[in-house]
Amino acid sequence: MLRMADSIDPASLPAGMDAYAGYNDGRWPDYQAIAAAHPGSHLLDFSVFLKDPGTGGDFEPGDMDPSQVVAYVQGEHARGVARPVVYASIASEMPACVANLSAAGIAWPAGYRRLSAHYGAGQHICGPSTCGYATQCDGTQWIDHATDLHQNWDESLLNDNFFDTASPIGGDMLTFRPNNAYRCDLGYVFAGNLWHAWSPDGMGSFASGQAALENWGAPQGREVIEVVGFSWDQEGVGLNAFVLCDDGLVYGQWWDITGKGSGWSQSHWNNGGTPTTIAAQAGTAGPKGDPGPAGDPNPALKAALAAAAASVGA
Repeated sequence: MLRMADSIDPASLPAGMDAYAGYNDGRWPDYQAIAAAHPGSHLLDFSVFLKDPGTGGDFEPGDMDPSQVVAYVQGEHARGVARPVVYASIASEMPACVANLSAAGIAWPAGYRRLSAHYGAGQHICGPSTCGYATQCDGTQWIDHATDLHQNWDESLLNDNFFDTASPIGGDMLTFRPNNAYRCDLGYVFAGNLWHAWSPDGMGSFASGQAALENWGAPQGREVIEVVGFSWDQEGVGLNAFVLCDDGLVYGQWWDITGKGSGWSQSHWNNGGTPTTIAAQAGTAGPKGDPGPAGDPNPALKAALAAAAASVGA
């Protein structure tokens, strides 16, 4: 676990912490001073206003409101931050933030990180198995070290992987349509959903960032972790996709050339985990996005897609 300190008074922060946080804006814009004083440590910059950039967003009363959380996360995605940090009280603003992001199709943990504020329960990271709150978090601000007017700083406990900067793209697979030497399709994971990109000219449109895009979503209530199968059938009529989700199960669906989908189905080993019989039950289709324009407006997604296509084609 990592320990992070933050304060409106940079001089009061202790040495030797794993990470430090400060503000870009508001009444106490101290991030630059904190960053200069703690080189080599993990650093986290927060904003309190939607108009200002910040790897973390503060959703306390008087700062941003949970109704702004979707716009905040989307704004950070657009400037290349794959997993912005949403900071809020576990008892009040955090549930509303989580609900709004889920409704917008922004999945946790692929699309953002949760940093809760929860005092009085000891050193912990909020979740069902620690403090009993249903929302599992990536870190928790759990104590205010207030010794006097000039020694006042907050401490957070973070997961070891809190500052990992893994690409939101994962588990990509490339397939070429039979009887069409130039049409190729890429299935990949972005922010917990299965996305589909295709090019009419082989790898050319992928390399130039002009591939068409659409969001195939995820089974209802689930997050896609990895694409485990993605291919055309022998006739070149149906495109089959199989994905591993966060419940450990594989879901599949197929799309025909008219864009009509089958909905998600769920498959799993049903004999105590022994690979003898496969049972299937109907799943619920996730939201399907419209085909994207030539070149997606999200630069982070566009750059990650180009990198994924390059790695597949290598």
